[in-house]
Amino acid sequence: MNDHSVIAYGAIINDSTATQGIFRTDGTESVAIARDDVLPPTGGTFLLLDNLSINERGQVSFFSAMTGGSADFGVFRGEGGELTPIFLSNQPAPGGASFNDFGNPVINRHGQVASAASLTNGGSHEGIFVGDGTNAIEIALEGQPAPKGGVYSDPRGRLTFRLPIKLNDRGDVLFDSALADGSSPAGVFRGNGEQTTTIALAGTNAPGTNGTFAAFRNFKLLNDGRVVLIASLTLGVGGVNVSNNLGIWVGTSDEDLQLVARTGDVIGGKVLTNFPSLGNPFDVDENGVVWVGNFGPARAVVYSRVPGSSE
Repeated sequence: MNDHSVIAYGAIINDSTATQGIFRTDGTESVAIARDDVLPPTGGTFLLLDNLSINERGQVSFFSAMTGGSADFGVFRGEGGELTPIFLSNQPAPGGASFNDFGNPVINRHGQVASAASLTNGGSHEGIFVGDGTNAIEIALEGQPAPKGGVYSDPRGRLTFRLPIKLNDRGDVLFDSALADGSSPAGVFRGNGEQTTTIALAGTNAPGTNGTFAAFRNFKLLNDGRVVLIASLTLGVGGVNVSNNLGIWVGTSDEDLQLVARTGDVIGGKVLTNFPSLGNPFDVDENGVVWVGNFGPARAVVYSRVPGSSE
């Protein structure tokens, strides 16, 4: 749902030549964005329509699998008329490889779409890209140097780029990457194709604590470049144990990151014991973070004002 209460959704369809589709509604009128009885721009037939995202203009991005055309996988943008291909398998990718398959796409106010992608016929097997249907730019490539040492790569051979990426209206992409050949095994970064900023690195000091970051569980990206993330701390370092090893941080980079809340804190007279591990337990705007926390057997919704807010 966007800020105008317009909803995009996928549906199974009965009593029709279509079996599935993606639609948009404002509660009064529904618009078909894509249906599997309408040919994709690449020719052939849609097999899967999934992983949709909607922007403030009502444009919807989605992932598809197809058969019988020039591409087996694609990311498209639509608003009720002709679909715009953003990324297609077999299409040349920035950096010299070819697109193969795609992760969950996200769309911003300007119709730019960001997605992680697997690659073939090049030196990198994975990358993160932003496209608008005319141009595509690379944000990060597997094997590419990270800003503060090491390269984007998982030495265990698993996925390099892991958490679902975030995209803001400035074209910044927030992503989580495994790292190799450096002092840190993982990090969170924000990039726009020209500059990449380190937000947090595993193994480095977690501001507001005596501990170090161990792993990153979730994050959000604001239009002004601020990042809010939930991270775990390394057990046994700086007095960290299972009762105080999770927290929420906010900042524009690893140089101004600040702690918002941490397990073990007393809030409203109760001790914060955990953050839910499933679902999406927090959201953020320019002034604060609203989050769900466990306080022993109780659970509460908490609002925390973030540093630098206008109110």
